Amino acid sequence: MIEIYDALCLKEPWLELILLAADGVTINIKTLETRTKCLRKTAGELVLVSSKGYDEEAWVHPWCGGRLDAAAKKRALDGLGKLRGIAMVGGFRVGVPGVDDQAASIQIRQPDGELRFVAEVSNVRRLVEVPTVRVRPKDGAGNEVVVPGGGQGIFRVPANIVQIVRRAV
Repeated sequence: MIEIYDALCLKEPWLELILLAADGVTINIKTLETRTKCLRKTAGELVLVSSKGYDEEAWVHPWCGGRLDAAAKKRALDGLGKLRGIAMVGGFRVGVPGVDDQAASIQIRQPDGELRFVAEVSNVRRLVEVPTVRVRPKDGAGNEVVVPGGGQGIFRVPANIVQIVRRAV
């Protein structure tokens, strides 16, 4: 059996806004992850994976990509399709409009009136970036195999490729 971490895929610039906390930024920009459905109810450590594409609208929006400097934008683009971070992610709950919006860097109330689910993100650390792979069952016998690419929602990555970047003291 392959040792694994659970992973969550995010588009840029959302992931880089979370990863700024790993850099010792005094004000954490994005401390809530949002989803349109509840992905999990319990807290736990998740590997944070960058999708292969980025959110073009958010990239130029002043509240999102506009908050990243040139170096952060370069890191985000260079990290597309890679494992980029690890963090403690709380269980998802229904977001509170007007309260959670700033910490989520997005409007909690969606255009159709529905509310986004939010999860607190803490203890953020950068990883040595490697291309995304996932663990999946190979056959009915339960044999597992590592394959390229990620998945939507929560998926599994092999623990042996997860290496935290050590910061100089």
